[in-house]
Amino acid sequence: MKSLKIKIPLNTFFWLLYREIRVLWNSFFSQWIDFAILTASGVLIAGYVLPHLGVPADYGIFMMVGQIVCWCLWGPAGDSGQLVTDLDGVKAISSDLVLPTRYWLVYCKIALAYAIKAAALNLLSIPLGILLVINSFDFSVVSVPKFLLIYPIVNIFYAFFILFIAVHSKNITSYNRFWMRWGAQLFLFSGFQFSWMVLNKASKFWSYFNLLNPLVYTYEGMRIPFMGQAGFLNFWACVFALIFSTIVFAFFGLRRFKKRLDCV
Repeated sequence: MKSLKIKIPLNTFFWLLYREIRVLWNSFFSQWIDFAILTASGVLIAGYVLPHLGVPADYGIFMMVGQIVCWCLWGPAGDSGQLVTDLDGVKAISSDLVLPTRYWLVYCKIALAYAIKAAALNLLSIPLGILLVINSFDFSVVSVPKFLLIYPIVNIFYAFFILFIAVHSKNITSYNRFWMRWGAQLFLFSGFQFSWMVLNKASKFWSYFNLLNPLVYTYEGMRIPFMGQAGFLNFWACVFALIFSTIVFAFFGLRRFKKRLDCV
C-alpha cells in the first residue's frame, strides 16, 4: 500500500510532464529557428562588429554564452504569463490537481517543463554559436563536465525563479510590471554584457552589492566551461549559490501556489 501511495502520484507526475514535452515537440523546430536567429545575430554583432569599438577579441564567445543564458530566462518568462492569467481567471491548472498526484508534484512539473523546454531549445544553439566565432574560440579551456553540471542547474534555477514570480503576481498586469520595474534591472546588472570582475573595476560597492542578485551566478557559472575560470567568480561558488537560490524560490513559490489554489 505504501508503495502504491508513492508510485501512483509519481506516475501521474511523469505523465503530466510527458504531456508538456509532447506539446513542445509539436512546435520545437519553429521555436528553435526563432532562438537560433536571435542568437546568431547577437553573436555576429558581438564577434565581428563590436571589436572595432575596442571590446576584447573574444567578446563574441562571451556574448554567445550570454545569449544562451538570456533565453534560459526570457523563454520561460514568456510562457509563465499564461499561468499568471490562468491563476487570475478560470484556474484550469486545477484539473491537474484533481488527478491522483500531489500539489507539489504539479508545481514541480510546471517548473521542469519550463526547464526542459529552455534547455532543449538552447542546446542546439550552442554549436551554432561556436561555429560563428570558431576563429577566436579557444578549445583548450573548454570543460565539458562543468558544462554538463552547470547547464541543467541554470535552467532549473530560472524555471523555479520565474514560477516564483508568476505565483506571486496578482494578474498579468502586475506580472508585466515586475519585469519592467525590477526583473529587467536584475537582468541588466546580471552580467549579460559584462562579467562581475569588470563591474568590480567600475564600482567596488556595486559589484559586491550585486552578489545578492542570483542571476549573476548563471552568467558567471555558464561562461567558465567555455572560457575558463580566469576573470570570473569561482565556479563552485556559482553552483552552490544557484542550488541554494533554487531551493529558496521553490520553497516560497510552492507555499504561495498552495495558498492560491487552496491545496490540502
